[in-house]
Amino acid sequence: PADGAGAGLRLRVRVGASSLAEEGRARLGFRYGIGRDPPMEVLDACWLDVEGNERREVPAPQIQLMAPPRVARVSDLREEIRRMGPRAAHEWARAGAVHGVFRLIDLAQQRTPLGRGLRLVELAPGGGLLGRFLQQRYRVQFLRPLVCDALRLEEVRGQAQEEASGLGLDMESDAVVEWWLDRQGYDGALLAPGAHTYGDAHMAIAFRRAQIAQIVPLGVL
Repeated sequence: PADGAGAGLRLRVRVGASSLAEEGRARLGFRYGIGRDPPMEVLDACWLDVEGNERREVPAPQIQLMAPPRVARVSDLREEIRRMGPRAAHEWARAGAVHGVFRLIDLAQQRTPLGRGLRLVELAPGGGLLGRFLQQRYRVQFLRPLVCDALRLEEVRGQAQEEASGLGLDMESDAVVEWWLDRQGYDGALLAPGAHTYGDAHMAIAFRRAQIAQIVPLGVL
């Protein structure tokens, strides 16, 4: 209620939601679409007085849910980076769409142009035997990555904002792009040189730790 109205009443709303996921691979999340049932629904709503008692005799207003829930990313999931031998890591990465060898920039989740994630920069082939031993190397497994250059990156962010606005969603930029990527089924990103500030190599953005494997010598495993 507005200030000075409603005698201190507060509206309590219970919301229910459901989501489908392919175990161990993809989280499609909550989806909005014309002609579809909404992913969230109001289960119950009632007014509470200043003492917390329900006031069922006071009718609850019509409620429209406008924002999708937070998309799970790195810090929301209890996962660890895998440790694999060189051959196992190679085969594991080959099962996905990104096959390069990377170095991990961030140990903790960072904000990126495509929302929260872990950034990895691709290493040049070869690099010398000494470099291979001194530098920790990683593989990634993205089954459906968003691959984009600087121009496509701006198009994605603009498209995400446009679709969110068309659905009446009022969200910050990071939340919008994460929601859009999740809605499209992307599970990672690969940025071309020029779409990031880490040199002339591709950058991978992992949304989950379980998408990354550290290459470990067989005798260390």
